[in-house]
Amino acid sequence: MEAMRKVLVFLFIFNFIYAHDYWLRPQKFILSKGDTLILHLYVGDKLKVEIEREFQMQMTEKFELLKSDGVLDLLPETQDKSIPLLRRIIDFDGLGLIVMERGWAYIELSLEEFNEYLKHEGITDIRSKLRGKVQKERYRRYIKSLILSGDKVDGEIYKKVVGQRLEIVLLQNPYLLKVGDKLEVQVLFEGKPLVNKVVTLYSVDRDSVFEQKVRTNKNGIAKFKIKNLGFHLVRLVHLRECENCDDVNWESFWTSFSFEVPQR
Repeated sequence: MEAMRKVLVFLFIFNFIYAHDYWLRPQKFILSKGDTLILHLYVGDKLKVEIEREFQMQMTEKFELLKSDGVLDLLPETQDKSIPLLRRIIDFDGLGLIVMERGWAYIELSLEEFNEYLKHEGITDIRSKLRGKVQKERYRRYIKSLILSGDKVDGEIYKKVVGQRLEIVLLQNPYLLKVGDKLEVQVLFEGKPLVNKVVTLYSVDRDSVFEQKVRTNKNGIAKFKIKNLGFHLVRLVHLRECENCDDVNWESFWTSFSFEVPQR
């Protein structure tokens, strides 16, 4: 186990500048009952895919599909090490919210690497607290994706609060949005609004990736403008000192939410 942890630490350090985010990307966001949902889990930065992550049973604490008629646990039907992550026949109409939570992982970075990481993420409030030449961190990931089956676009699953430690909540249904509309997202940490945090919205138009960065207000809400149709990803990271932690200086929480603004 310790040897495996060291390998994972090495891989993260090697890729950390270019492989920050995990995100779910269905092969198709809009399907019909009877279609096969093919779901990928990607690792990368600014939507540049570095690797496609296989399903890791030991690292996955929750993997669910929320529908209007309840919650489906996807863990029992997902094979360890499967790529793509999931293949499943769609058996419902309406919105479906896919939720994944991954357990703690650990890294060690030099002070120079850690400062580069802070710069990359726009984190400016902890530089004065840095001590020592090596920074040890533990981190977790909370991931969501919203799909649509059929033409029934109503319902409020898109803004369902599922209780993730760090959670993005959409306040508008993206499948009803059009170019020029606003999208508001609320960020919750341990159930409370996370204030003054940088949230990023990435969107893809043909082969170009567009980026918007906004800070949350006093209610934990970040407001974006929809500038194009197609794939969108909201993401952020929350880093803090790790209190009462053995041999760890910092803990971070990473979250992403993928969806599509469809062509009409």
